[in-house]
Amino acid sequence: KYAGLSWIDCALLWLIAKLGFLYGSRLLYIIQWWEYFADKSVVYMLDLRQGGMVFYGGHIVVLLLILLYAKCRKKSCFAVFDVMAAAFSVMSVFCAASCMVSGCCGNTRMIRLVVYSLLAAASLIALTKFKHKGIIFGVTLAVYILIAVAGNIILM
Repeated sequence: KYAGLSWIDCALLWLIAKLGFLYGSRLLYIIQWWEYFADKSVVYMLDLRQGGMVFYGGHIVVLLLILLYAKCRKKSCFAVFDVMAAAFSVMSVFCAASCMVSGCCGNTRMIRLVVYSLLAAASLIALTKFKHKGIIFGVTLAVYILIAVAGNIILM
């Protein structure tokens, strides 16, 4: 009800977010390792079993896809972003836990898991409390940027 989304909108956004996150993460990985992928086929590049992903690439692609969806369906972009920010926060907890198990987040893995868990809880509660659209997305984005900067400083 918060964003005026039907269950069909929610299902489509879930599918867009899932595929956009997977292939957006893969796309940024390919861009970072282009010298390796330059002579490979497109099918090989997009095969998720052939290498890694970069977490932030998925966020960028999904944000663009959600913006496009909201504009095409004539929905409030801020309201849709708020709902998706809460969903991203929950998803980030699972991604951070996965990173913690595989060891790919370096020294920041436990910090990220705790912060993402707190962010997920806060954003889900905020969906029921805030009436001004866009606040949840803005705060969530700011926290993600702080986590990225802090993580890079810790790893230096």
